[in-house]
Amino acid sequence: MKKVLSNCSVLMIMTIAFLFGATSEAFAGTTWNFKTEDKNYDGEIKVTTDRWANDTHDVIVKVYDLERVNWNSGSATYMGTNASALQVRLCNKKSLRCTGFTPFYGGNATFEAVLVGDYWVDIRDTWSNYYFRGFSETDQLD
Repeated sequence: MKKVLSNCSVLMIMTIAFLFGATSEAFAGTTWNFKTEDKNYDGEIKVTTDRWANDTHDVIVKVYDLERVNWNSGSATYMGTNASALQVRLCNKKSLRCTGFTPFYGGNATFEAVLVGDYWVDIRDTWSNYYFRGFSETDQLD
């Protein structure tokens, strides 16, 4: 009888944890090759939750192994995570509305209170004679 009660208790705790626990998924750690000024999006993220539709999460976009490429000569300079000339925004796939552009600090840009949805990542540079290429990674922070 004690074993049955013990098993029932464990099952009840697991059920409560499942019902009230939040789970979320994203393209966490997904890496994207990107190139600025190519008219393509530079990554994506799916912000989801099982709690409620108006839930929000912080989202981080990371860039690394950056190269600055001269349009005229084609010569590339390795920049590492120095993304001081780059800015990023998130564009909702359904509404097509975008956030404002946000600068990178130390190769990272954070968006706070992002609503649940599917987003494209759009990275631009601020230098006229160069484009940048490298890798971007998106993640949902809980």
